[in-house]
Amino acid sequence: MDVTIANCDNYDSSSVDKAVGELFDNLGGTAKILGGAKRVFIKANLVRQMPPDKAATTHPSVIAAVAKKIIAETGAEVIVGDSPGGLYTAAHMAAVYKTCGMTDACEASGAKLNDDFGYSSVAVDGAVIKRMDCIDAFLKADAVINVCKFKTHSLTGYSGCVKNLFGLIPGLMKVEMHTRFSDLGPFCDALIDIERFAAAKINLHIIDAVTGMHKNGPTAGEPIFIGKLIASRDAYFADIIAEKMFCDDVMKMPVIMKAAERGVLAKPVGEIVCGAPVEKIDGFEGVDVGSMALYRYPKFIRKFIKNTSSRKVKIKKDTCRGCGKCAVHCPNKAITIRDKKARIKQSQCIRCYCCQELCPFLSVKLTKPLGYRVFRAFSGGRRSK
Repeated sequence: MDVTIANCDNYDSSSVDKAVGELFDNLGGTAKILGGAKRVFIKANLVRQMPPDKAATTHPSVIAAVAKKIIAETGAEVIVGDSPGGLYTAAHMAAVYKTCGMTDACEASGAKLNDDFGYSSVAVDGAVIKRMDCIDAFLKADAVINVCKFKTHSLTGYSGCVKNLFGLIPGLMKVEMHTRFSDLGPFCDALIDIERFAAAKINLHIIDAVTGMHKNGPTAGEPIFIGKLIASRDAYFADIIAEKMFCDDVMKMPVIMKAAERGVLAKPVGEIVCGAPVEKIDGFEGVDVGSMALYRYPKFIRKFIKNTSSRKVKIKKDTCRGCGKCAVHCPNKAITIRDKKARIKQSQCIRCYCCQELCPFLSVKLTKPLGYRVFRAFSGGRRSK
């Protein structure tokens, strides 16, 4: 079995414990999955300070259930953490842990919150990344379990197992990555390079899809009930099965398309074996993403098409409080703060949408200019429901 799915109707500990147990059992059991590891790092999705009911971060009940099972059945030390946007410091992470429910999850399970905020430079044999900084919590672990959140993403269309590993890059250094790989194609290459580097240490991928996020993800969307937990030893297999729940052709999803192009997929999409029927999510609204074909054109053509046919960032002045987080995280320094309001210079915007992802007041709106609407009207595609 390549992928297993467990039904889970709510985040009550009894329901989640049962579903997590089913996932582990279907994949051979805890001991087989972890292979005698003594120190296990659970890599959550803690994109920023958001309470669990917003459906932007991995739910603490899922983290607690995974940690409890590992500790009870193997006695391993379990460390829970992530490197979200913002400062990768003890003070900032303490606030993130508390708001996202990770503090309570660790108290309930016997796991420990990561308090090692160091990072190291590592060699990467990638297509676009040859060296990167990686958090030590990952590097020092014997085994890793990647527990992500099922949600849409304004740049890549979907954020799941592969995208969650972008969090191995410490804090504000993600800004540099977005600067280096500002177009969708190269950025997907970078995500795959990170996943390939991390794959040898990751024993299991779990997708928290009890309640996911649709519409304007990864942080400004809306919660939607799905009622599933998904698990696989292969990040792409798990993401493909998740994407099949809302997308008719997963080969059009940017990361999967690029992975297939690079020969990374271990088997064709149609041959992936899932232990349960894959059902479409009722009422799910995805996001439109750029065409990967665009990035085969010369740079000046790509820039013209991006500027005229992609969604533009607009700051909602009535809710903006001038906190400056968007400006700090803007890779191309397109955003400045004046008179306690954020202002964006469209000619410098690279359409990475980090500002939307990290704005704590949901003051960033993605507008659809005329060129975008015309391009979509003649593209033959439609938004997945």
